[in-house]
Amino acid sequence: MNSPSLGSLARIGTVFLLACSGPRVAGSSGAESSWVHTGRSDEFPREEYLVGVGRGRSAQAAEDRARAEIAKVFHARVGQVTRESERYSEGDTSRGGGGWSRDIDISQATEVETEKVLSGVEIVARHEGPDGHAALAVLSRADASDRLARRALAFASRAEALLREAHGVSDPLHVARAYYQVARLCGLIEALNQDIAVLAVREPVASPMSPGEAMEAFRRVVRDQVPVTVRLTGDEADRIRGSIESALTERGVPLASGDRRERILIRGRCAMRPNDRPPREYRFVRYEVSLEAVDAQDGTVWASVGPVSDDASGRTMDQALERAVWAIRERQVGRFLDDLFERLFGAGVEKEL
Repeated sequence: MNSPSLGSLARIGTVFLLACSGPRVAGSSGAESSWVHTGRSDEFPREEYLVGVGRGRSAQAAEDRARAEIAKVFHARVGQVTRESERYSEGDTSRGGGGWSRDIDISQATEVETEKVLSGVEIVARHEGPDGHAALAVLSRADASDRLARRALAFASRAEALLREAHGVSDPLHVARAYYQVARLCGLIEALNQDIAVLAVREPVASPMSPGEAMEAFRRVVRDQVPVTVRLTGDEADRIRGSIESALTERGVPLASGDRRERILIRGRCAMRPNDRPPREYRFVRYEVSLEAVDAQDGTVWASVGPVSDDASGRTMDQALERAVWAIRERQVGRFLDDLFERLFGAGVEKEL
């Protein structure tokens, strides 16, 4: 028998190296493709990984669905947080904080945090068969838990610093801002701890206080020392003022009682005029609105919008007016209050961390 040539040995060695290098693609053998049917992989045990299997007509569709299977675990909790935001004064009564509503709506921030965790999902195997494509996605429980814990610890550290600040400043507006941010941060710690519990690897991160305690402290300071008043003039002023007051209450801001001079004055003007324009089967109203929030103590304008004008229409003039009020409430008032809370209370404190 002839000995193999050096060239043959080199070619055999190259084939061997190529076979051993790079990621293993499941589906190239019966044993490796078992995950396609069982949804389990010995290489990625469920004790250490969250596992998702996706199927589709294309490789991309299969990968997207595999990632989505893992995302469902977390998004179910995001949905729970969003639903809780619609309930008032229910939830955390631990540590004597009283009921904590998600007045400081953290559902959007919670979703942002969850997406950061899901960025760690990897597609580790692919399969193509007569029925289409399949993909195997995994998320390391340990790695994801570490990322969540680091984020929660950063929030806890910032909340502790804010509590020290609240006890060391004299301006009640600064105190209210500190407690509002603490409530928001502690709410996010609570949400992150729920994700940590889903991963079942580490213990939850301790929070400096409950969200309920922080929110109650915020409300108390605003009610007693930073009264908020809303004054509007012009057409449909009562209805628009009512929508602003309702939105403030939902966000946890108590309004000034009649015997207190406001610290924060929200004022504005609205005008509505018939607008004779086609098509003739509709009635049109031209509305104009302007809003601003002023610090009555030093004149600082914390937020403003307008004057903004637009048209609203309806089959009748009453319907057109109704839609004009709705448009102001949903567009101008919402944007105005988002800006006010960002600047007055630092509603996006988590973005800085």
